[in-house]
Amino acid sequence: MSMQHIKLCIGIDPGVHNGLAVYNRSLKVLKDVQTLTVAETLNFIAKIAESKELKPVTCIYIENPDANSPIFKKRLIASAGVGYEQKTIGSREGRIALKVAQDVGRNKEVGRVLLQWAQYLGIQTEAVTPVSTKWDKAQFLAYTGYKGKVTQHAIDGSRLVWGR
Repeated sequence: MSMQHIKLCIGIDPGVHNGLAVYNRSLKVLKDVQTLTVAETLNFIAKIAESKELKPVTCIYIENPDANSPIFKKRLIASAGVGYEQKTIGSREGRIALKVAQDVGRNKEVGRVLLQWAQYLGIQTEAVTPVSTKWDKAQFLAYTGYKGKVTQHAIDGSRLVWGR
């Protein structure tokens, strides 16, 4: 995929609260960073598709919905101090594992819907493997110089496009 014509990179970290960042490749700055609901994100994507000026020069980067396992075994084992197989659904660790699996499954589905919606509307898209390390707010501000309010979701969306 040729990226030479792309001027705007939009990063979306999918979930109940979608982190969204608009990165201007020419100016090398984040133009907008926000947290949106699923409906607001779908509307944002639709507005890009409606714009004759923006649609041809935009690529939407969405965290790959299939990159994360529904249960992070290493974290679960480390937190519980016992083997993964020894957990039961009724145990505290089992309930935590089920909650993590539900959250990851929900976020995967939101990611798939957003990716399909953007593709259906004819916007260039790319499913991106999430970065292995997160930025905290201080790191985000130091790296990007962004001055507005941000949430961790928005920071994660920014990580998908920063420097592209």
